[in-house]
Amino acid sequence: MGPVQYVYLAVAVIIALIGLARGYEKELGNSIIFMITIALLGFIEARYEAQIASFAGRIFGVNNAATFLFLLYSLVFVLVVFSSYSGVTFNYGGTPLKGFGGQLLSLLVGIFNGYLIAGTLWHYANKFGYPLTGVTQLAPTQANALNYLPQTIFPDTLFWVVPAAILLIMRVRG
Repeated sequence: MGPVQYVYLAVAVIIALIGLARGYEKELGNSIIFMITIALLGFIEARYEAQIASFAGRIFGVNNAATFLFLLYSLVFVLVVFSSYSGVTFNYGGTPLKGFGGQLLSLLVGIFNGYLIAGTLWHYANKFGYPLTGVTQLAPTQANALNYLPQTIFPDTLFWVVPAAILLIMRVRG
């Protein structure tokens, strides 16, 4: 397989372009959902991962427990991402910025969402040893990129709740 970072970079770029097309007023609603999901998955990881791994080991075998956990976390996150993009999301009403400023803000929020999505998926792939890809060793640039994933920069799950709460309050207050 080619360099891993290009796969996740491609995902991030696609999400950034979707953000540019949808506009920041819709993308900020998705940002809230993604940050809350990252916090909830982090909470489950910290408190219940050993029990889930033990259960998966009994059912699927010890060797497949990591694959099960990778699929579990990744599929839950992907389902949340898919649901948030396909359903009704928090829309920041009012008059959106017009022209270059609005497009730039939409692109920046799209880049942030792309970072959250691609970074979270890469986090789980790395954490569980890239179980479905056949990657055995990372190149130095790939290993360095792991230092900048969302869960690496802010490992405390409470961090993700604070900006999500601020954005939600901004949405409610109008």
